Amino acid sequence: MRLTLLKNKCKFNRFLINRRFLSEERAKSSNQQNERFSSTREPFDVVINGGGIVGLSFLAALRKSPFMNDKRVLLLEQASRPSIAANATLLENRERSLGNRVSSLTAASKQFFEAIDVWSQIKPFAKEIKAMHVWAHDFYNGISFYPSSPSVSDMFYSNAVKHESNVCYIVENKHVLNALSKTASSDCIRYESSSTEITENNEYIDIVVNGKDLLSTSLLVACDGFNSFVRQNCDVNYFDLDLQQSAIVGTIEVVNELENDENDVAYQRFIPETNSVFAILPLTRNYASFVLSIPSNTGERLMSLTDEEFVDTLNDALFSRLKVTNSSFIQSAVTNIDKVLNTFLPPSLRRSRAPRSNPPHISSLQPNSHAMFPLRFGTTLPYLVTSPKGGKNNKVVIIGDASHRIHPLAGQGLNLGLGDAQLLADCLLKDINALNKTL
Repeated sequence: MRLTLLKNKCKFNRFLINRRFLSEERAKSSNQQNERFSSTREPFDVVINGGGIVGLSFLAALRKSPFMNDKRVLLLEQASRPSIAANATLLENRERSLGNRVSSLTAASKQFFEAIDVWSQIKPFAKEIKAMHVWAHDFYNGISFYPSSPSVSDMFYSNAVKHESNVCYIVENKHVLNALSKTASSDCIRYESSSTEITENNEYIDIVVNGKDLLSTSLLVACDGFNSFVRQNCDVNYFDLDLQQSAIVGTIEVVNELENDENDVAYQRFIPETNSVFAILPLTRNYASFVLSIPSNTGERLMSLTDEEFVDTLNDALFSRLKVTNSSFIQSAVTNIDKVLNTFLPPSLRRSRAPRSNPPHISSLQPNSHAMFPLRFGTTLPYLVTSPKGGKNNKVVIIGDASHRIHPLAGQGLNLGLGDAQLLADCLLKDINALNKTL
């Protein structure tokens, strides 16, 4: 539904992007406005506010099209220029420095990265996940997810995601950013540049950068995260909810039961007794990232534990057998019903078979790797297209975390943002192509 709404909104009057982007109307702007700034107004066709993974991916998607060769596109990023590793070397296990900010990439996200020519640089660092196992009180009564088999309809549906042999790919964010930064042309990005004011100016959007430079654009795309400056200065409602939870992330060393185990299964456990969710996301053969979602009032206590005590807490979250209820009679009844059902039900109706007989044992925590941050939910849906406050020209599009912030338990936050970037780029490029054919 979200993508359909975005696609419909992308059809907002085809004059958004056309051959009159740089029309003489901009030159007629008030001289009094220009006198406020150190330079005259710079005209652009598209300005992207935010140089994270979603913003850089959208820039790469636009630059991939020949229809954008004569268009002026600029990305503004408030951080300083990153140091880009020219030839990042992949080192396994102890030799490799692992980051605690990781993402789970779906097959659709992988194929988007392939289309914008960055996947080959990400792939050496992307851990292929062959299965995912989810459970609550009993590991063997969990649900296992495997790669889906191609259906007959996929053969006739041109937009179907190509069949993948993996459930997903786990990769550190720094390697995705490195690949995208290497691909981007330096003349399209301005670092240490913060938008400080946005206003509507006839058919354009005026952007003040660092309080002194004035830009003008036909389309402003907000990719500036959940604290989006652009969103806060637009006429769009934003629903924000404190989930009263925190997430602790970090890097752990794991020991699997088999010597030749490739550590290619992701695990997630729901723990109702402590109202928490624990996920293990493999990174290499012996190391994994973890996400522990907990009530906010327990976070500080867990962060104050020693590394050894913290590892014990994580192992307990993995291996303890939870009680379904405080009643011993009901607990015993539930256990016996499980046994009966799995004895007499046909195999097709039994619980899905776990990909491993046990989850991996956590042997250590990578020093200084764990950190905690609050969890919130936020959304502008169903509106992704808007105008600066007081405006009405609908020349601002809000995507990624700037538009929707979700709980990390499904690992879909970044994938939703990449889907936004891909679909918006497709809509714009199709409109430009259609317009060129009519001229």
